[in-house]
Order: sequence, then C-alpha cells, then structure tokens
Amino acid sequence: MPETWMARHTIGIKNVGGVNGTDDLSEAQLEANARLIRDLKSRYPKIETVIGHHEYRTLENGPLWREKDAGYRTEKSDPGEPFMTRLRARLAGS
Repeated sequence: MPETWMARHTIGIKNVGGVNGTDDLSEAQLEANARLIRDLKSRYPKIETVIGHHEYRTLENGPLWREKDAGYRTEKSDPGEPFMTRLRARLAGS
C-alpha cells in the first residue's frame, strides 16, 4: 500500500511470523524493521509512536485513535512483545 494512503494504521510494516505469540521473527527481520523505521522517521520526522499489531487496541479512545467503523475489531497477537522489546531497544537513540 502506498505510504500516502490511510488505512487502519498510518504506516504499517508486515512481517511473516510472530503469530499466536510465537517469537519466531528473525534477526534479519528485526534489522530490516529498524532500518525501515529509521528511514521513515527521517522522511516523516513527526513519527513518534511505533506499536506492534498486538498493541493497537491500547490506543483506543486516545489522541492517536480515529475510528470510522466501530463494529470492526480484531484480536492480534503479532509480532509479540519479545520482538517489540528488541525493536524498541534497537531504535533507542535513533
């Protein structure tokens, strides 16, 4: 999807793996995510928040939430907290 289109998230990165709480995303995926996020941040300096798919509902009713279909809710488990912890550590100071 082009980065100029709006979807249920502003910019999304899809990984293969990390489903059902399985911590099976690779080091290469971690590094690719970090590099892509750094690149996006350099082009869009207002980016402040990076969340995992499994965390999206924690934003409900907050300033980053805009709902156009209140009946649409999904339960997501990917990429999982271990991957996001490693990714956030990799991005720290970026």
